[in-house]
Amino acid sequence: MCKALIFAGLLLFSSLSWSEFAWDASGFGTLAAGKLNRDHLMLMDYDDSWSFKSDSVLGVQLLAEFNNTFSITSQILAKGFTFDDTSSFEPEFEWLFLSYQMGESTRARVGRLRTPFFLFSETLDVGYSQPWVRPPVDVYAFLLEPFSAFNGVDLQTTFLLDSSELDFQIFFGQAEGEFAGYDIEVEPMLGLNATWHKSEFMLRYGFLLLENNIENPQLRPLVQGFEQASVFSPEFQEISEQFYIDDGVFHYHILGAQWEHKTWSVIYEHFFLVAKDDGFSNDSRGWYISLANRWGEFTPYVVIGRYVSITNSKAQKLIQNSYNTVPAGFNAGLDALRQTGAFVAEQFNAKERTYTVGMRWDFLTNTDVKIEYQYFELLKGSTGNLFPLPGAERPENVALFSISLDVVF
Repeated sequence: MCKALIFAGLLLFSSLSWSEFAWDASGFGTLAAGKLNRDHLMLMDYDDSWSFKSDSVLGVQLLAEFNNTFSITSQILAKGFTFDDTSSFEPEFEWLFLSYQMGESTRARVGRLRTPFFLFSETLDVGYSQPWVRPPVDVYAFLLEPFSAFNGVDLQTTFLLDSSELDFQIFFGQAEGEFAGYDIEVEPMLGLNATWHKSEFMLRYGFLLLENNIENPQLRPLVQGFEQASVFSPEFQEISEQFYIDDGVFHYHILGAQWEHKTWSVIYEHFFLVAKDDGFSNDSRGWYISLANRWGEFTPYVVIGRYVSITNSKAQKLIQNSYNTVPAGFNAGLDALRQTGAFVAEQFNAKERTYTVGMRWDFLTNTDVKIEYQYFELLKGSTGNLFPLPGAERPENVALFSISLDVVF
């Protein structure tokens, strides 16, 4: 259905007179480098050696306007790092949508759009638009990467309320992507956002309803193993169903606020991702608060955050309870299968606190340099947002030093 809507919108657009278009082009880029102080751990492409891929990106945006009613926007990105099998710096369409201005305060769009998860969703890859080297991972969590863009439609409208404004956005569509070997499909995706602006203050609430299919092809032997083990006890069939999701429903909520006064800036975001306690699902939550103060060309900043993600605990409980029915030692293959299943379920549990200090230097118009030190306090034996490599120990803390050069043109 979403693809049909996109096709209909672009067909309508193609019927307009191309000779009357006004074109505009812009671009942005970030060249970044970073290094962890631990081995056998990774944050994106960062490890204990210097990497230039993780936060580096080049983007070009094209806008074609037809009178004051129709326009089409496209954005092409070349990222140094992605969580799917896209090659480094391989150009891809991030946006491609048709806009219809229905009056001064209302706009509709159809096509490939940015999913409005965050305060900085519309400029997520534009490092220059943000005070930090990268948005805080406690809220801009990597597990949301497969949903960063969607195919569908949205409607945005603004209401004037005395000395303030209230913006509403509703949207509908579908998305698909890959994360850590998991193939993820979302259809449908339904959401709304409400944003209130007044003078120096902004407050935002967002809600998304996501129906997901999630499967990891590498886990099919594990799933099949538990299915076959159901000959010993029917409960193993239920265990097998904990390592994938068919039509799983997730609820996503986010609250954001921003205050700017003279040279001071405070930014706060807090999200909750809630799923039914069944299948390969997880409940996640995170928050951060950022404080910055601009002194001429220099802007020092500090950020404090926290992130928790708990994979469906039902899988662990079912595996543990299965020993009451089929004791350890009954079948060596089954014991190994249960140990593997418990290990996989545990790997996606994450608890961390983060503390960040940095400095931004706007040394040229539309160009900045940022230097940042981020400290991860890893809790409950997890590795937080970092991925452990084979043989990795579970340290109590990890630090990331990074530097970036941002430009818009």
